[in-house]
Formats: sequence, structure tokens, C-alpha cells
Amino acid sequence: MPVSQASDSASSQLAAANAHVWDWPPAYARLMQAFRWQVPEHFNIAQACCGRWAALPDATKNIAICAYKSRAESTFYSYAQLQLEANQLSHALAAMGVQRGDRVALVLPQC
Repeated sequence: MPVSQASDSASSQLAAANAHVWDWPPAYARLMQAFRWQVPEHFNIAQACCGRWAALPDATKNIAICAYKSRAESTFYSYAQLQLEANQLSHALAAMGVQRGDRVALVLPQC
């Protein structure tokens, strides 16, 4: 099943399951129920979000991520740095046996 079909089904089920939990305005509830992801079956989100920007001549100057740990401490990553880190992760996953076409998900804290 293409990813977009699975996502459509899951988002519809989520909307239906939570309809009674949230007190959404009717127009928003209809909008959410009708929402569908328009994601191609073979979509590389890493390329869309980072790779194409990292390939530009000014990739070392443009900030991709601002990570704030506290008001006094923050870290900035350029697109070039982010791509380097993504490549390292890609090589580590390949060394673990992950292959083209495999789905990989990362769960990060919400803090």
C-alpha cells in the first residue's frame, strides 16, 4: 500500500476517534476529517528538507536548525552541517542492515 493511502486511512481514523474528545468548531472538524496527505509513494523527506539546501553554494552560511537548550545556551546547525550528520546516520543505519526502501522512524522528545 502506498504511504499516502496508509496515511489517509490513519488520519481519518484518528479524526473519527478524537471527534468526541475535542470540542472543535464544526468547520475545523470537517476540514480535519477531509484532510489527506499528498505524499508520493517514493518520497525522501531528508532530500526535500535538507539535501537540496545543503547542495547550494551558501549551505555553510544558512541556518537549518536552531537548538535552544536554555536562554543562555543555543546551538546552530547549517544545512551543510545537518547534511553531514544525516550522512553519518545513513551510514550507521546501512551498517545495521537498513536498505533502500526500508522505513525508518525516529522518536524524539517533545521538550
